[in-house]
Amino acid sequence: MWTQPTARRAYTHYSVTGATRIDRFYVTPTLHQKKVAAETVVASFTDDHAVILKLGVAASHSWRGKGFWKLHAVLIHDPVYTTTLSREWKRWKHQQRYFPDTTLWWCRLVKRKLKQLYMREGAEKRREARIMENHYYECIYAFLQDTKPPMKIL
Repeated sequence: MWTQPTARRAYTHYSVTGATRIDRFYVTPTLHQKKVAAETVVASFTDDHAVILKLGVAASHSWRGKGFWKLHAVLIHDPVYTTTLSREWKRWKHQQRYFPDTTLWWCRLVKRKLKQLYMREGAEKRREARIMENHYYECIYAFLQDTKPPMKIL
């Protein structure tokens, strides 16, 4: 059964003459009961605000450990990574003679080393991307805070 919960206004656009609500949110009563908080925050590159809805969910149990690992496919086509992988593969192939068969070599050495290599390269890529994104936002904020007339800044 669908019933509309009590409406709360979320103004997402502010101007000198007032505020406007350009979005509506419809949720089931069950989902509305799980609402913990709702807020609007300033969003980059737009004059509208983003709406954040926080929901509380009852978890039957908590997960422990590192969780699942998944290969980030973008690394496969990266030339720097491909060179690193080729170099490491030669080393691993050279060590194959110390294992009784190919399956043990793969399971005990290569699989673990391959995962470590991908995780290290992925972490480095994420770190570089975060640094570039922070620099980009610093430039935008510096531009916005500059008191010179816009034509002189450009």
